[in-house]
Amino acid sequence: MFLFQQFKIRSYEVGLHFREGEFAGLLGEGSYLFFDPFRRRTVEIVSRRVSQFVHEKLDLIVESGELKSDASVVDLKDDQRALVWIDGRLSTLLAPGLYAYWAGRRQVRVEILDARRPRF
Repeated sequence: MFLFQQFKIRSYEVGLHFREGEFAGLLGEGSYLFFDPFRRRTVEIVSRRVSQFVHEKLDLIVESGELKSDASVVDLKDDQRALVWIDGRLSTLLAPGLYAYWAGRRQVRVEILDARRPRF
């Protein structure tokens, strides 16, 4: 049985650190060694090379405040839509919901539109 867990996070990755299923924070580039004999700790490594950050626990991660400097968060209400521009190119149209886009690697611009008054 292993008492330690080791993780390596590369320059273009981020580690999502969970303790007993609860979000505990982000891990930046580097090597990490955790003493965890009961396997209560997990680290999910995600790539920042893909602009949009998608995760089943995105709401909890956003609520923690950990993404403030690392990502742009967009929370669209029922009467809002958004256009997402990545590196000056139209990428997608967002429906209502919670979204996050990594900052830094690519230029991401989100334009929020009022769906009650569509422009043609």
